[in-house]
Amino acid sequence: MRPASIGLMIVSFGIFVMLVLPLVGFFSELLTNPSMFLLEYSILPVDNGYNVTFELGYNGSVVLKDFRVELHFGNKTYFSQKDSLEKGDSITLTVFVPKNITTKISVDYSMRFKIAGIYGFSLGVRGGS
Repeated sequence: MRPASIGLMIVSFGIFVMLVLPLVGFFSELLTNPSMFLLEYSILPVDNGYNVTFELGYNGSVVLKDFRVELHFGNKTYFSQKDSLEKGDSITLTVFVPKNITTKISVDYSMRFKIAGIYGFSLGVRGGS
């Protein structure tokens, strides 16, 4: 085998490892760290509706890029987004939901982000009141 071929194989392997390592790190941490994502929400009744506050904290070691969280009530969607989420960061969304949108308040949410800015990931959760 020629030295150029060996060099090309080493560089290719290095690039492959750099691309796969964040994905493997994220999912292994997701499986072993139950507090990787911390979710808190509150629903407070006010005149003619509800104040809903949704906070999602992140305690993972892999940087998440283009993070977007959405709350869904009836046909309305509210969202908040951040360019990146690192360990210890959080994203908060507070909205007023009028009573005419829904008679039963239910927190349905979804989030989208890119793991290390490379791999797109999306998750939707239908919640209860």
